[in-house]
This record gives sequence, structure tokens and C-alpha cells, in this order.
Amino acid sequence: MADHTRRSSTVSNTHADDGIVRVKDDALRRLSTSHANMGQEQAEAKAGFDAEKHMTVRQAIRLYKKAILFSMAMSLAVVMEG
Repeated sequence: MADHTRRSSTVSNTHADDGIVRVKDDALRRLSTSHANMGQEQAEAKAGFDAEKHMTVRQAIRLYKKAILFSMAMSLAVVMEG
């Protein structure tokens, strides 16, 4: 019978029938050494997410004015072509 399982350097599949993905320890170690400030990046991402989550509509419009205008222009162009 041919083995059709995917080979990976980060995930072990020793128990193929249980459906659980197990990450190898050395892969996590390599990841943590290549991103030494991962904890700080995660904290900054969480702070940014929380700030955007509690933002008012007026604040969002002021912050993302160019993105809103671009989106409106592209939507109008698609509608006009349709």
C-alpha cells in the first residue's frame, strides 16, 4: 500500500489514525531563536487589536480615510462597469 501522508519537518504524524497534529520540539526551538522578541511582538499585536476593537466609527474613519476612499472608488468602478 502506498503511503500518501504528507511529510513535514515541523509536524510529526506518528499516530496517523488519531487525527492529532503534534509539533516537534526542535521546530519550536528554532522558531523561538529566530524571533527573539516574539513576546514583545505578540504584546504589541494584542494592544493594537484591543485599540481597534474599542475604536469609535469616527476614529476609524479618521484613521483609515485613504483606505475608505480607495474602497469606495473601486466599488463605484465595478458598479459602473457592471
